[in-house]
Amino acid sequence: MRLRDETGQLVILASPQSSLSVEALDTLELVFHRRVFIDAPGGIGLFCKMALLKRRKGLIFVLAGSENPNGNSVAKRAAKLGLADQILHSKGMLDTDLKGLGVLESHFTSDATAIETIMTIQAAKTARAVARGGTQTSGSAR
Repeated sequence: MRLRDETGQLVILASPQSSLSVEALDTLELVFHRRVFIDAPGGIGLFCKMALLKRRKGLIFVLAGSENPNGNSVAKRAAKLGLADQILHSKGMLDTDLKGLGVLESHFTSDATAIETIMTIQAAKTARAVARGGTQTSGSAR
């Protein structure tokens, strides 16, 4: 069963990019058709691209926190626009700028925990889409 309107996910990663291993990212790519890391200053074009990727089952990581100050403004804007799904952070890496954004915060200590939190949100989003009838089989449009 495929989703007619596939659901993407935008994750604010308040940790170094290296905190997620290549193996973990490859595992996530089995579910998400693409992944993108964003650490550039925000702009209107960037938010349009994020919204498009999110609707197409992309997994978008906004790199934020003390190591990526440009990402903090992108993260705050994405949360304000309702694009952000969660904040993943490792111990001591969540800046005060990123607290209170109204986005689910998840502390992770390993690849397995990061994958689990991402997949939990994706399962809930998929269940909502299926309940709305937004599915199709691989053989037909209905």
